[in-house]
Amino acid sequence: RSEFETGQLNAKNPISFTLSGKRMTLTPKHGHLVFSYYRLTPTGDELAQLVRPKADEEYARALQALFKKDFKIDY
Repeated sequence: RSEFETGQLNAKNPISFTLSGKRMTLTPKHGHLVFSYYRLTPTGDELAQLVRPKADEEYARALQALFKKDFKIDY
C-alpha cells in the first residue's frame, strides 16, 4: 500500500535518481514505462538522518543493469 508510481513516463522528460550519493538521470528509451518506488514515512525520514549510508557497489551495479534495459543513464 505504500508503493508509488510516476504514471506513464515520457521519453522527453527524464527523471533524476540518486543512489549511494551518485546522481543519475534516467531517460526512458520508449513509452509505456511506469516507475514504481517506495517512499519513507515522515518518521522513516527522521530515522534515516541518524544512519550513515553504506555504499553497496554490487547492489548499485545490479540496479543500473536493470535500469539499462529500459532507460538511458547519464551520470
